[in-house]
Amino acid sequence: VRDVESVSFLCAVVADYAAMASSGSERTVVEMLQALYGGFDGACQRHGWNKLSSAGEPDVYLVAAEHSGTDDDTAGLLVMAAFELLRHARSIRHPSRPGHLQIRLAVHTGKALVAQLGPWNAGPSFFGPTVQAVNEIAQSAPPMHLTITASTKRFLALPAVSLEPSNSSTIASIGEVETFVVHCDAQN
Repeated sequence: VRDVESVSFLCAVVADYAAMASSGSERTVVEMLQALYGGFDGACQRHGWNKLSSAGEPDVYLVAAEHSGTDDDTAGLLVMAAFELLRHARSIRHPSRPGHLQIRLAVHTGKALVAQLGPWNAGPSFFGPTVQAVNEIAQSAPPMHLTITASTKRFLALPAVSLEPSNSSTIASIGEVETFVVHCDAQN
């Protein structure tokens, strides 16, 4: 068990998943999730990030990336990966209506407790308010956009992105949070 001062979490949430799951066939929804998460897994493997269990929430994909120092580019890499995930989601057909799948994305940075839970767990587990907060932020993010927090903004040094201030949110696990919608020239 160890404390980590700076971890960035990327959370992707399938928009309108409950309606999709109730109106589409189970097989079609599961095949859509396989196609979506297969692309996400590739990005995680390329960067060496930890994919975290969604704890029974099939519509949530969570990634953790530890920072190696105050000047590393971990948060920037996660932001660029988020745009890769948005492009990938646009290639996945919605299983119960015309058009492509829609996802909500958020990146939040903060402290976490990290532990390896038992010998059968494939990777480390992350605990703390930062992990809970990124899921809450993603749930309320606009579909097909990336929302980041001010704590993530501190780590960004990406010239190709612009930040649009969003409404501050009150997140149950951490309180008031300043958020930004990220726009990327290379997004399309």
